[in-house]
Amino acid sequence: NFSGNRQNTEVEPEIDFFEDPKKAVQNTIDPQLKVIDATDNALAAISDSITNNNPISFNAAKVQLAKSLGDSQLSRRDVEAAGGDPSIYGKLIDTTSEFFTSTPSIDTQKKIQSTLNVVRNLNAKKASNEIDAQRKIAARQKYDPEAVAEALDFPQLKSKPKGSRTITLKSGKTVTVVEE
Repeated sequence: NFSGNRQNTEVEPEIDFFEDPKKAVQNTIDPQLKVIDATDNALAAISDSITNNNPISFNAAKVQLAKSLGDSQLSRRDVEAAGGDPSIYGKLIDTTSEFFTSTPSIDTQKKIQSTLNVVRNLNAKKASNEIDAQRKIAARQKYDPEAVAEALDFPQLKSKPKGSRTITLKSGKTVTVVEE
């Protein structure tokens, strides 16, 4: 008898690009945006850990690091091809929860920081490629360039000064915070 234990398997309807282009593109690049946000937060925290030898900041970086690696769709080869250290990336993925039980050396933290930058940049590149493809489609369809630019503007993909991070406020607005 199968009647009692059915799970609700409704799938959310796909968002029509023509009805809400920003949301449609955002859904497409959402995995990369989540990784970028988590990576930016991890980078800000690890920067504070390195600068101030702050174990609390390193613990915050660990949480964001695990989140960014968990959401990432990158392989070790992707990281290596982009100039990152695949052994560090692999170690981070394999053992993030147990690997760091205390604050590691500054050298190790800098290697983590470098690898996080590679992860961020690769995800930003993937998302930017999708946005460029959408921009070309919109241009061929003769959409208003200003509306297209607005729909395809994702602040997380813009390069940031060192020591800055992007956060989303409760209001939904995204802002970049520069740490001094």
